[in-house]
Amino acid sequence: NRYLEQRQSSVFSFLKYPFLLDAHAKRCLMSYDSLRTMETEWGQLRRHMQTISPNDFELAITVRRENVLEDFCSQIWDRRQNRPSSLSLPLVVKFVNEEAIDQGGVSKEALSLIIKEFMSEDLGLMAPLPDVEGYAWFHPNFSVAPDAPAYRQHMFEIFGIVVGLAAYNGVLVPLSFPPVTYKVLKHGLQAVQFDDLRELHPS
Repeated sequence: NRYLEQRQSSVFSFLKYPFLLDAHAKRCLMSYDSLRTMETEWGQLRRHMQTISPNDFELAITVRRENVLEDFCSQIWDRRQNRPSSLSLPLVVKFVNEEAIDQGGVSKEALSLIIKEFMSEDLGLMAPLPDVEGYAWFHPNFSVAPDAPAYRQHMFEIFGIVVGLAAYNGVLVPLSFPPVTYKVLKHGLQAVQFDDLRELHPS
């Protein structure tokens, strides 16, 4: 993405020195980068599609409120398999039998509900850390039935896509991962110290 291109370029950029930027500035830059990526995808659609409908310019997902996780995941996986570039379009969510028009609020609500279900013990994808209250981690024994829908075999990947969509569309979602998770994302596994692991299992 443009963030990495700027960091690797020989041209001066503040992105080469992220320690100079606070969290708000980094979020603004990420939002700008997302908008530019969306504009690029729109331009490609205009050039390559003979007939274009308004829905072609958005990642439109329709879900039932009582089945929001299954509906959302199945449609996202279908996009991932058949038209992955559409994941770069703005997310627009519609709840069945509800009149609300998504101007950001509906997508935010849907993503929050979906992440909450992903983090729930009922799904079995995550498990609470036994020694640290309030944090969860990926369940090592998560499994699905052989006759389950195809997307169910890829729930970890779909979870990552959903988190990415939230960040890409500027939506804050409730993730209850331990602090060491973000240390790994920022600095890599080599940055993890014994004290980080002891925080996860103090006993």
